[in-house]
Amino acid sequence: MKSWLLFIVFFIPCFVVDAATYVTLNSGEWADSGTWLEGLVPPIPINSNDSIIINTSHEVNLTGDFTVNSTSKMVVNGSLLIEGDVILNNSVSFYIRGNLMVDGTFTINNTSDVRIEGDCLTTQDVEMNQTSSMINFGSFTTYGNFIGTNLNSVSGQGEINAQGIITGINVTSFLGELNQYTSAKVGLTNYGCYIKTGSDDVIYIDGGSQGNFNVNFNNTKNGKLTLDGTIIIEGDLNNYSADSAFNGIDGVGNIVFKGTSTQKIGGSKSINLESLTIDNPNGLLIDEDVTIHGILDFNSGSVSTNDFDTLIIKNTNVNAINNQGDIRTVIGNLRRYLAFGTYNYPLSSGGDYLPAVIDITGLGSMKYVSAKFTSTSSETVPSGLNVEGTPIVEFLDRGYWTFTPDNGTGVTYDITLTSSGHTNGGAESGQHAIFKRDGGDWENVGLHNNATQSGSGTDAITVKRSGLTGFSDFIIGLSEAWPLPVVL
Repeated sequence: MKSWLLFIVFFIPCFVVDAATYVTLNSGEWADSGTWLEGLVPPIPINSNDSIIINTSHEVNLTGDFTVNSTSKMVVNGSLLIEGDVILNNSVSFYIRGNLMVDGTFTINNTSDVRIEGDCLTTQDVEMNQTSSMINFGSFTTYGNFIGTNLNSVSGQGEINAQGIITGINVTSFLGELNQYTSAKVGLTNYGCYIKTGSDDVIYIDGGSQGNFNVNFNNTKNGKLTLDGTIIIEGDLNNYSADSAFNGIDGVGNIVFKGTSTQKIGGSKSINLESLTIDNPNGLLIDEDVTIHGILDFNSGSVSTNDFDTLIIKNTNVNAINNQGDIRTVIGNLRRYLAFGTYNYPLSSGGDYLPAVIDITGLGSMKYVSAKFTSTSSETVPSGLNVEGTPIVEFLDRGYWTFTPDNGTGVTYDITLTSSGHTNGGAESGQHAIFKRDGGDWENVGLHNNATQSGSGTDAITVKRSGLTGFSDFIIGLSEAWPLPVVL
């Protein structure tokens, strides 16, 4: 008799949970399904291998601590506000290309990697542990300490600001700006509150002798302000709330920037202000659109914009910009809302004063004109360009002005431009004239009169054209060494 031994083999399957990707659909609260594509809300803690993407222009608010687990990926292209502590565990990749604000601590553990190309701000300590790394080509700011252990590394060419101590952080590969401050002052954060000042009230955010970093004014979480008095800031103004952060815009309230190094209006939202005073010889940088409904007043220093943001003067009064001059200018994009009258555009290159004046003689349906100056010496004179038969031989080698209107029509105006910093001005003021370009070659458009020109050589040269319609590029050209015809 044969005996059979029955072997029963049990197969135990292994189940692997697929990694999930969560992408924002709208701005909103983290826990709201309407914020996320297909209504899928990312769990907290973030599961291993999951990916979270906050899209450009989306602003997400998260209440509570935020933990991200092994090999997960977080990409902030828009704006993320976290009301709690952040912990990154075990090889997490965290990309900050927009804005991250953490109202709590920020801990980076176990080979996790934080890459900053935008702005990151934390209100408490930041700690880097276990060979974690930070690559910073943007701006990283903490109101607490910046502490490191166990072979961490920081690299890049951005900016690091720490309110407290910096210790244990390996910055040997960091080629950017590293600032440490020790003042106990931490500025003012409006965390969703309503702030109101009366007509004689003043809020002074004072930095003392410790520089401007530690006296920032941060407006977050739908914070609102009614300003009929004055806010004096020695640091930065960061708006993470709506562009309507200021209620009751009537031009009465005033914000004064009074720092000792370059200050900034930034955050993730554009902002409407009443009046703005620049009282800082090192100037003010705007990193979002800023609209002024009252007066822009230059006591000291200039306002700079980046390529994509604009300083907007909504007040149509011709005197809505005061005290402009050689070192009190706008470097970048300036928009003015217009009515009738003479409007100054105090533009500059950052070194040379290059103002423009527009005299509106007929507004039509137009509402505003934006202006900027482009530095270049490469513009060439098209063949045959002349003023009543007198040939133009070259353009001033400083650059050209660009004026961009809204879609309104029917405008008529005169324009006056002043060039400085050029090297090739004519020997006589009457050699110079303004030329216009609208998508093609430079042209002789409008009325020229030698009596309205002044300056020569390397001195400032001022030139006028009258009877113009439509806006575009403008440049100053010159003829050979004899005056142009008197009237054309």
